[in-house]
Amino acid sequence: MDVADNNRFIFLRNAGDLLSYEETEKWMMFLRQQIGPQGRAVVFLDTWQRATAGSSQNDDAAMSAAIKNAEMLASYLGGPVVIAAHP
Repeated sequence: MDVADNNRFIFLRNAGDLLSYEETEKWMMFLRQQIGPQGRAVVFLDTWQRATAGSSQNDDAAMSAAIKNAEMLASYLGGPVVIAAHP
């Protein structure tokens, strides 16, 4: 992953694929390595459309899976996932 780090903020140039449990899990493990075992993180996603680009926003099953993966990410990293979404 392409990372810029200034000791408080980590910027990733590519959003993880929230449609995929496996990709979300890889993303979680990568971020855990960056913040350490006791670290907590607030994750900002720009945008929901980019993080779920492999599916239609009208696909209820896919969007439910993406929400579940975002919640798993938040729980694992001990902080919220904040998502920008454009109507």
